Amino acid sequence: MLFCASGTGIYGSIVSGMTGDHSILIAKSILDLFTALIFACILGGVVSVIAIPQFIIFLLLFLAAGFIFPMTTDTMIADFKACGGFLMLATGFRMIKVKMFPTADMIPAMVIVMPCSMKTLAGITSGYADNLIVRAADVCMKEGKLF
Repeated sequence: MLFCASGTGIYGSIVSGMTGDHSILIAKSILDLFTALIFACILGGVVSVIAIPQFIIFLLLFLAAGFIFPMTTDTMIADFKACGGFLMLATGFRMIKVKMFPTADMIPAMVIVMPCSMKTLAGITSGYADNLIVRAADVCMKEGKLF
């Protein structure tokens, strides 16, 4: 849970798949190495088995991000990176015990922020459909259906 469900890993995998910037994943791998060494001293070599599901989860996120990237706009990417930055800031505050943010509860915001970027919301409210998401929302609103 500690290794696979971290905000840094999820955010890093998606950014790496979209932009090719692997720096966040490299930093996470260095941190995970030292954490795994500490756990291995207590639990033994079985800790190394966590690398298999972690690789699978992050690879799927990386591939999904590469698939989604052509359908995104610059605004959506900027909003996603801003949300990830806030999540990493909250994680840092939690680590140094300044404020105990529920960072695991914040991870779904990274999925929600891309389709609900400010440009998309403005397009939905004003009826200006410049992409598929806004157009689908516009049609649903006109037909009185839930989006």
